[in-house]
Amino acid sequence: MTGGEEVDRARSVRPQPPCDRRGRQGCPRPRCLLAPGVLRRGPGSTGHRWRLCFRGAVARVVVLIATISSAACATDRTEVPYVRGQLSATHHLREVADPFPYERAPLRVSNHSEGERKGYVVKLLRFPSVGENGQEDNVVTVRYYESTAPGRRPLVVILPIWGGSPYPPAIVVSDLLGQGGVNIMRVLGEDAVMDWSALGSMPTPDAFRETLRRMVERVRTTVIDVRRLLDWAESRPAVDARRIGLIGFSESTLQVAGLMASHAQLAAAVLVMGGAHPHEILAACYGPPEAVRNEIMPRFGWTPEEFVDAIEPVLRPIDPARLGSRVEPERVLIVDAERDDCVPRSAREALWDVIGRPTRVSVRSTHAGAFLGMTFLGGNHVRHRIVEFLGQTLR
Repeated sequence: MTGGEEVDRARSVRPQPPCDRRGRQGCPRPRCLLAPGVLRRGPGSTGHRWRLCFRGAVARVVVLIATISSAACATDRTEVPYVRGQLSATHHLREVADPFPYERAPLRVSNHSEGERKGYVVKLLRFPSVGENGQEDNVVTVRYYESTAPGRRPLVVILPIWGGSPYPPAIVVSDLLGQGGVNIMRVLGEDAVMDWSALGSMPTPDAFRETLRRMVERVRTTVIDVRRLLDWAESRPAVDARRIGLIGFSESTLQVAGLMASHAQLAAAVLVMGGAHPHEILAACYGPPEAVRNEIMPRFGWTPEEFVDAIEPVLRPIDPARLGSRVEPERVLIVDAERDDCVPRSAREALWDVIGRPTRVSVRSTHAGAFLGMTFLGGNHVRHRIVEFLGQTLR
């Protein structure tokens, strides 16, 4: 199965929702990155971003040139290996109590067979979330590739870019399937966990804070849902419960960090383009967070600093910098972008520090540009490093 086929299968689980321009849900990516024919300046919370836009064939050429330039940057990276014994000053936070407690109970999983492929039985799993998770009918949907190899095998659980591109998780699934001998669970997340439309439409500061608390609860819910999935997986005869790894991309690194702080049995974790301090990320990132800022700040008369002051206490329960990690740092891989225009440097450094300064691959590109390192344009080095790390850590 190719990565493209895996992407198509993810999209075929249910029809795509209608396009919601404010929340960017169900909307195809435009070829032209910005509005046609103008040079304009868009306000953001940490400065301004110049936007150059064209139409038609010129737009396609500009996008092509930008892609080639980003791909060139995405091939360039540095790697800082983990050094045993050089833990950060905050790594003692590993001893904190479980921040995501839940009642362990048998999980009722609907199990739909999707056939077989060489070395695997493919199943679509569904089970109800413990709360509001942002997905249709609050259902957790997982595509499970169970190895037919004899004995108990490692398990890799791959989380989505919630409501975003299915390509990064899909291509890693494809790579792992190509190697064989490892069970794979791909959590499908066609909708965003954060309801950006609701956040941007709140009429008062109190209503905004309360809606943001609901979004934080959604993140907590998704962490617990993955823990319940791991409980179920550990009971499977094909799964070696001592060799379970977890991968998160962008926003889903919050869930990975939550699992690392609460599920000490994890044998490996990979965090791609994530960070700590979610209040800093929401105050700096483009796309839906920027749209929320552009709606909320003028409405409430907030400065960028007042926006951060308003959201930081609400987001504190899911801040990886405050949660710590129960996973040994030599079992963690961080992939980030040196010129990330979504996750500030301080947030990236805080994540690396609190985990214990694990092996870190830094791509010399922007947030989105660094993902080209998972494609042939960027030399595929990011996806290959992820698979290599998992092979070494879960063997």
